[in-house]
Amino acid sequence: MLKWELDCEECPGSSKVANHVIVRISSTSVSESELGSYLAYLESGVIPRYEAAAGMIMMYLLKRRFVAYVEVLSVSLWQSQEALRRFVTTQSPMEDDKREYDVIELEPRNFEVVLSLVGKVLADEESQQT
Repeated sequence: MLKWELDCEECPGSSKVANHVIVRISSTSVSESELGSYLAYLESGVIPRYEAAAGMIMMYLLKRRFVAYVEVLSVSLWQSQEALRRFVTTQSPMEDDKREYDVIELEPRNFEVVLSLVGKVLADEESQQT
């Protein structure tokens, strides 16, 4: 099984620690007219919960437009299944908040990272040529 190595300054006797990284993907669709308000709600109420969560490595918030809706996808990386479980079980339900924006939410999915690659970034000149 492949493992992800994370820098770990707190780990005694080692500068790195190998962990299984867990990815959680959540999808919510909101009407285009509500997108600005919904993103502001996420920024002020939801994102700080992720920032404060022990074991959360990073989070991406993605969006794509389709018809009159926008899908907002959150992709979060966690140090372990246990760290993710602690985060999910300590969150208060936000159903009332979500109803305000009339969102369509799919069941979140969790994945274990089996391989991670770092790409080669093109210089500005090279990226303009392609």
